[in-house]
Amino acid sequence: MAEEPNEQPAASAEGDAVKTKGGKSFLLMILPVLFVALTGGGWIAFSYYPKLMLVAEVFGRDIGSDAAEEEAEPIEYGQFTELQGLIINPSDSEGTRYLMLNIGLEALDAGVLEQVDQMDMVIRDTILKLLSQRTVRELSDINLRDEIKTELKQAINDILKDGEITRLYFTQYVLQ
Repeated sequence: MAEEPNEQPAASAEGDAVKTKGGKSFLLMILPVLFVALTGGGWIAFSYYPKLMLVAEVFGRDIGSDAAEEEAEPIEYGQFTELQGLIINPSDSEGTRYLMLNIGLEALDAGVLEQVDQMDMVIRDTILKLLSQRTVRELSDINLRDEIKTELKQAINDILKDGEITRLYFTQYVLQ
């Protein structure tokens, strides 16, 4: 019976040694990982600091600009009409490609939209002529859409006698 107490402290001393050894090996494994993570994070922060500052400045400006937007006058929309079912063969398509298009027209005066209804055939013909002169590449280029809209709006306004179209929208634009 006297021997049992002597064996227990030896076992606990052995357990402490195992715990200490395991703790050291865990620490030795985690230190390089922490070092790499901190070094990498520092390098990223240093490398991208100017970009991060620009992003922070933009977001800071957006937060402050909400008050400015509330004070700005809201956009005034007029009345709308839509020209539907326009199908255009681009100039270089040789009949294999086409553009299916619906165009929304906005005017501040309802009288302008009445003129659009009266001149529907002339306006459709003008749109078909202008767009069929464009190539597939031009019609598929998103950057040229505003230019195309401006050209169409000007052509339609040249047809109208009184008033003008203020905005033109592509409500459907499918190039196949």
